[in-house]
Amino acid sequence: MKGLIKKGKRYGFQAGIPKDVREHFDGRKKFQKLFDTEDEGRGEVLAAEADREFRAAIFQHRQNALNGKRLSPERIQQITGWLFGQHINDRGESDFYELKDALRVTVIEHLHDGFDLVAGLDPDGIAFEQIVQGVEDLLRWTERAGYARHKKPEKLGATLIGACEAWAEKAKHVPKTIAQYKKSVKDFTRWFELGHGQCYGASISATHVDQYVIAMMKRNVAKATIGRELSALRLIYKYGRFRGLNPFSGVNDRMIVEGDQLKVRDFTDVEMKKLLHPKHQDHPAIMIAAYSGMRLSEIASLKRSNVEKVGPINVFNLKTGGRRKTKAAYRKVPIHPILFTKVIRPLLKTKPDDFLIDAGSTDALSKRLARVIDEVTPDPAVRAHSFRHTFITKLAEAGVPRELRMAIAGHEGSDAHDRYTHASFIAELSRKIVKVRYD
Repeated sequence: MKGLIKKGKRYGFQAGIPKDVREHFDGRKKFQKLFDTEDEGRGEVLAAEADREFRAAIFQHRQNALNGKRLSPERIQQITGWLFGQHINDRGESDFYELKDALRVTVIEHLHDGFDLVAGLDPDGIAFEQIVQGVEDLLRWTERAGYARHKKPEKLGATLIGACEAWAEKAKHVPKTIAQYKKSVKDFTRWFELGHGQCYGASISATHVDQYVIAMMKRNVAKATIGRELSALRLIYKYGRFRGLNPFSGVNDRMIVEGDQLKVRDFTDVEMKKLLHPKHQDHPAIMIAAYSGMRLSEIASLKRSNVEKVGPINVFNLKTGGRRKTKAAYRKVPIHPILFTKVIRPLLKTKPDDFLIDAGSTDALSKRLARVIDEVTPDPAVRAHSFRHTFITKLAEAGVPRELRMAIAGHEGSDAHDRYTHASFIAELSRKIVKVRYD
C-alpha cells in the first residue's frame, strides 16, 4: 500500500508533511513511524491506521488555523505562567523529571481533560519549546529570589518515587549507589507516566516492565545495564510493600532480550519428550502447561473448584478465581484427555477451596520449572513461557484457525470470548485441543 516502507526487517509508514503544517512536526518534511513487526500483512494494517491518524492530525492543524487557534504570543505567555505555577506546586514529584518531560506530562493530561488554555498546543511543537524556555527563566528567578518551595515526597506505599525516597533515608548504601537507584526510579517513572498516567506502585504490571525493557533495547542500552536497572527497581518495589507480585522479578524467566524485542522460542520435539518424561511427574504444572497453553499465573491460581464440566467436557473455568491479564483471559479451557487422565483426575480428591497443585506464587513456579528446563537445555531463549508458545504452535500445525487459537490461549483481539460459556463452542474448542500431541 502507499506509504508502507521497510527498514531492515521492520515495516513502517512514511508520508510527506505539507508545508503549511510542518511547524507542528518540528519543521520536518517527512513523517515516519516504524512498527514492531516483520510481517508484511500486519505492516499494511498498521500503516493504514497510521495514515488515517496522520491525515486526521493534518486536518486538525489546518482547522485550528482556520479557527484562529494558532498560539499568539499572549497565549504562550499565559500558558508559560500557568505551567510555571503547576510545576512549583508539584515540585516534590517534578524534581525527578527533566523539566521538559514534566511540563509535557502536565500538558498532555490537561489536553485529555479538554482544558481550554492548552487547546491547540502541540507538546512536541515549536511553541512548546518556547514555553519550556520561559518556565526555565522563571524558575531561575525564583531560585535566586528564594521563592521556590518544595513539596514533601509521596508517602511510602503510594508511588514508586515515594518508596524510593523513604528507602534512601534508611539505606546503608554508598551515596553513589543511592543516586543511581534514584535515577533508575526516575527514568522508569518518567517513561511510565508519559504513556500510562501517574506511576503508583500497585499499578505497575509485568507487561509494563516488558515494554520498558523493549524501550531500553530500542535505545541500544546494554543488557548488563538493563539488568542493573531492573535490580534497583525490584528492590524499591519490594521496599514499597505494594500489593501483588513484584513485576520487576522474573523478567529473564519470562523471556530473554533479543534485538529490540523480548523473545522466547518453542521447545523442540526432543526437548518436550524429555520434559514429559515420567521422572518429572512430581511437577504436574509441566503437563498442565504443555497440554493447556495457560499462563503460569493461571496455573498457579487453579483451585479444585476451577475444574468443572460443560456438558460431557471437563474444563478449567478461568472466569472465576482471581484477576486475569486481559478480558479475553476470562475463559473456559477444555482439558486435554491425556492431561485429565494422567494429572487432573487424581487431583480432584482435594477440597473445592484447595489449590489444584502446590505451585506457590507465579515466580516460585517459574523458578521450579526453570530448574527442570535447565536440565534439558541451557538455551536462555527457552523458559517456562515456552510451554505456552509451543502449545499454540502445535494448534497452528494441526490446522486450528487463528481465532480459535486465540480463544483457547486467551489472547486479546479474538471476538470469540463472548461465546466461551456456550456448550457448543466449548465442544468445538475441545475437538481442537485434542489435536495437540507430543509423540
